[in-house]
Amino acid sequence: MNAKNYITDNDLINDLFGCENTINTSVIKNREYYINQTNQIMDDISNDNYFEVLQIMLVSFNKLDETQQNILMTNIDIKPIKPIKPIKPIKPIKSTKKPINQKKNKIKRLNMDDY
Repeated sequence: MNAKNYITDNDLINDLFGCENTINTSVIKNREYYINQTNQIMDDISNDNYFEVLQIMLVSFNKLDETQQNILMTNIDIKPIKPIKPIKPIKPIKSTKKPINQKKNKIKRLNMDDY
């Protein structure tokens, strides 16, 4: 549902009866107003469109305070991601011992003169 195409109940009444000036359109927009509006919208949303609506509503999630974000994350049961510590490179171990020279086993060749 685009915001451009959204028609309120007052707009419909005004279009039907043509009495735009007689209806009191001043509404106090406090916390209860937004809660009621959200409940009405949630009643109208089908399960198929719930993901899209939730995605649109969470666009400004990062603008909330950290405490508000934590409250929402606990309600949804999302655990915060711990930052990954960078891995320190392993330094090669330098050996102080000298390598031992070992004699290689040589294969004895037969001397043809002996036969």
